[in-house]
Amino acid sequence: MRFSAARHLRREGSVTDAFSGHNEAGTVVRLAPVGEIDQDVVETLVGIISDAAEQSGVTHVIVDLRGVTFLAAAGIRALLEGRAEALRRGCTYRVINAGGLVQWVLDATGTAEVLDPCRPGSDVSELVLDDLDARSSI
Repeated sequence: MRFSAARHLRREGSVTDAFSGHNEAGTVVRLAPVGEIDQDVVETLVGIISDAAEQSGVTHVIVDLRGVTFLAAAGIRALLEGRAEALRRGCTYRVINAGGLVQWVLDATGTAEVLDPCRPGSDVSELVLDDLDARSSI
């Protein structure tokens, strides 16, 4: 069973979606939340990360923050709890493509170093990410 669902986290005035994609071997999952990550979506986001990490054969979980426009303190907690879940299940965990205000929040809180975020254009296994880009048109 593959983790490939799009879960919708709704609240008045906004929608946050989480999409996933796998590389061809099924060892890497990239999650791409969109919108705001705050208190209203923490439990669901942690659940999505945990679900992805527990899939058979998955060894790497990547959270791509390219589409995230706001990251509250609760969102930082969600990313850290997601990291703990992935590591507990024996997966590597990486946050990539944070930009603007989201990157600033990660830097200002010291969380960036813990989450090992990769900025756009960095050397994060481009082949894996290219393969995921080609397959993640859910």
